[in-house]
Amino acid sequence: MNGNYNKYPLQESVYLKEFGLVGFPIQRNLIDLPKETTKQVLSQIELSMKHNVTPATYKEWLLAHYGEYLTNNVLLPYEEKKWQISLDRLDYTWALSQPASVPITEIKRGAIQKLPPKKHYYYPQRGAITTLTKTISQQAGKILLNHKVESVNVSRKTVTANGKIFQYDTPVSTLPLYYMLDITQGDDKKPEGYCSTLKQLDIRVFHLVFGGNHKLDGTAIYFPEDSFIFRRVSVLQNLCPALARDGYTPISVEVSLGDKTKAMTRYKMQQLVVNQLRHIEQFKSLGDPVDITIQDIQNAYPLPLIGLNETVDKVHEFYLTKRIYPCGRGGNYDYCNSDTAYRQGKEAVLLAFNNQQRSTL
Repeated sequence: MNGNYNKYPLQESVYLKEFGLVGFPIQRNLIDLPKETTKQVLSQIELSMKHNVTPATYKEWLLAHYGEYLTNNVLLPYEEKKWQISLDRLDYTWALSQPASVPITEIKRGAIQKLPPKKHYYYPQRGAITTLTKTISQQAGKILLNHKVESVNVSRKTVTANGKIFQYDTPVSTLPLYYMLDITQGDDKKPEGYCSTLKQLDIRVFHLVFGGNHKLDGTAIYFPEDSFIFRRVSVLQNLCPALARDGYTPISVEVSLGDKTKAMTRYKMQQLVVNQLRHIEQFKSLGDPVDITIQDIQNAYPLPLIGLNETVDKVHEFYLTKRIYPCGRGGNYDYCNSDTAYRQGKEAVLLAFNNQQRSTL
């Protein structure tokens, strides 16, 4: 990047109609709640931990760690809105490395003082996040874009994309595992029965631009309450100065697509999103958006269903015998940030290279 980046503290918020903006994760920012509410939450957390329950699901894990008030009023409704599925069907181990996992010592400290941000992120000073991928791609050699992979033949070692057949040597794949399995040919022993556990969440993002430069609070703001169809609003100018626009205020609004939301037309959902934003104090003054771009993202997040880890291990074992190396959110079915996905890509390439070296000895 040649120095074209800055470091920023990760400062996110939760919006609750009763309290306004509260620090995210809320478990770490109880000081932002009224004292009586904080006292109630802490009491229930300590009571839940005394039971020492071994959780079997994500819902049980939340209740065991954070008690009924915080779980039922904030955490559970937000997570079910996000995943569009009952938390009784989700594993909890994926959350151990996520913001949802806050140790009791930190919870208690965050109840009496405002804690500094625990994490940070880097972002380009000029341009957008695509500046990073463009910089990488310039050193990566020729890349064919807009070539949908239609089949992978593991016996012939070929990939068919856009009707063209390519011979491969050592492939690294970020394709979602369920799709990779669907299109894999040339071996009748590939894993079966994966459809029930290899599922992905699709999302829809509304990129809204409002006229004028408006001062807004928050960076990424999370919305657990049912009165809002969206789960997250990103205030781009606060996330990074490079995303500010002279004379305009851009925000991005994310909606998880489940059975109910998928049945809604994009236009109807757009109207609902804009109308619901008007019920939030700081967004009232923005008026009507002067520009709207709607982005549908398929396979945005892998669903951490119970039994997923065992399925992924089984599928990975199969592909490693074929010298194919899955990685990233799709290939590892790992709900991770982009920095982790980049690292997984590097690890996959190194593993492939080392295996190739050994096979030639």
